[in-house]
Amino acid sequence: LDYMTMYPVDILFFRYFICNMKGVDGNENTVMQDVRVREAILYAIDREALAANLFPGLATVVNSGVPNDYPEYNGKVYEYNPEKAKELLKEAGYDFNHTFRILYYYSDQTSIDFMDAIAYYLGEVGMKVETVYSQQGTTDLYETRNYDIGYKGLSAFSIAEWYGEYNSKNVYFQKIFGGDTQFDELVAAIAAEANPEKRSEILKQLEELEQKNLYKLPLYTIGNNVFINTSHVKLPEDVQLGNPWYLHNMDLANWEIIG
Repeated sequence: LDYMTMYPVDILFFRYFICNMKGVDGNENTVMQDVRVREAILYAIDREALAANLFPGLATVVNSGVPNDYPEYNGKVYEYNPEKAKELLKEAGYDFNHTFRILYYYSDQTSIDFMDAIAYYLGEVGMKVETVYSQQGTTDLYETRNYDIGYKGLSAFSIAEWYGEYNSKNVYFQKIFGGDTQFDELVAAIAAEANPEKRSEILKQLEELEQKNLYKLPLYTIGNNVFINTSHVKLPEDVQLGNPWYLHNMDLANWEIIG
């Protein structure tokens, strides 16, 4: 539509899998305890193909909470390698008779197609997979916990929000990560630090710790765009369009109706 103008919005919108590890109540999911199983899942999935086919021009594959175009990104890549995935599963003693459950709460057709593709890829490395749709995502992810990995999204103000999910006191994630405290010091540090150079160093350490544990399996970020009918709307010259998921001052009082 020629009269619609697209304005990209610079936000972080992550899509990823969370691993059902262990609650602070001690209830442990034995299937996900070996990091090699978690790593194998990333190698088993052709994330680049899924991003290109299901979210053309919008999705960018990531390998941690640090986007690949950030200077702090350490270059680690979980490339599509089903043979490596099989080897890791065998080394971990994975039970291939186990029905691997994937929980998701997005009901749009693209998400359904995505889950079907994930089930196919994991099936190709020998895993028996069941995808389960939930209408009560928060309850089923953090309370019911009848799954192995869950598909989740996060529209974040900053990277600190992504890493804040690892905090041992996080009201939700302590129920699936078991209240692990090894991230706490760095999470608190990056939230409090204003100096860009110091924040950069903290971020590098967080990325390494994240990739060592793989409690969250990063998939991709999705670009956000705002479309405005500029044949009938004139925007202020210095307007900044922000994250549509949060309150944002778009100087709406100075938008002008034209035509």
